[in-house]
Amino acid sequence: GDLLSGGFMRVVWRNACALAADTSAGDAPARLRALVRAAGAIGEFPAEHPYFARAMLKPWLNQSPRVADKRFIMGEMVGRLGDPRLNRTAWLGIRRELETAFPSEPTGEMIEHLRFWLVENAVHQFLDVVDHDADPEQWPYRKAFWLSYLKAGHVKDAWVVFGPAAADRARDLTESKSSGQLYADLSGGYEPSQSVLLMRIDNLIVGDWSHTGQCRFWTVDSTAGQKLTNDDGSWRDRYSATQLRTLDVHQPAIKAKAEARARADRFRARRPDHEEAHSGAKSFTWQRTFNEVIGELTDFRVQFEYDSLYPHERNTAWDPIRRSARTL
Repeated sequence: GDLLSGGFMRVVWRNACALAADTSAGDAPARLRALVRAAGAIGEFPAEHPYFARAMLKPWLNQSPRVADKRFIMGEMVGRLGDPRLNRTAWLGIRRELETAFPSEPTGEMIEHLRFWLVENAVHQFLDVVDHDADPEQWPYRKAFWLSYLKAGHVKDAWVVFGPAAADRARDLTESKSSGQLYADLSGGYEPSQSVLLMRIDNLIVGDWSHTGQCRFWTVDSTAGQKLTNDDGSWRDRYSATQLRTLDVHQPAIKAKAEARARADRFRARRPDHEEAHSGAKSFTWQRTFNEVIGELTDFRVQFEYDSLYPHERNTAWDPIRRSARTL
């Protein structure tokens, strides 16, 4: 009855969260699922959300959860507290409250773990959905290329934009029924199964289209690049196809400095915003071009071992730990 929403149950819930937070990684999966079942029985305590976040994240400070457990945690966190890539204000409040209550704990590191899991999930979600009807002559190379950037730690944020048919398939592949929507909706695409993977790589926003679509590169300071995010830098929950194809022709991205103009002059359009088709995959043509574009606009490049990155008999991403003398 009314006791379930009273102060006593609020104290019980906070203590249950504290017990789960201090659980070892080995016992955490069962304890966290029990905590979620308890939440279903006694209801929500919005004021206690920071303690729920701590319970779900603290056990994994020194050990990454299994894939199934990671998806369960992401689903519960996004469904109940919102996506930190979208709802930055709410998560800033959660971080501040936990830093005040537990000043000796690495709260920021815990939240960054969740954010990285969501970024990792976005990239793999895009690849899994597009794999369903992708071109087998082209897609393995695109998958290996972006996974190499993800593994090298250069993808700082990622967000998937699905057309209607692709969104249906994404929901079919989702294991956690309680999860929030982990993608944006695409309108105005040529095909309902088209999708776009948006990534932040340093000062760039990269938008790679599925099927035979081109890849586009925006600088975060460009007019078109700024329209891809909300005022606080978070991703939008809906995009139009036109919006994800628009570039700022002849608009320098870095305050028109001579250095920026010199870099832009290296590309045929003479602009930092750039688009490129995925041509010549087996000869690594577009891969070299993409790497060059990213390198010119961010001052770093992923060093590829091309012979081992895209062997035709196996499609695996480059392991940044193993490097040979033969690099780009």
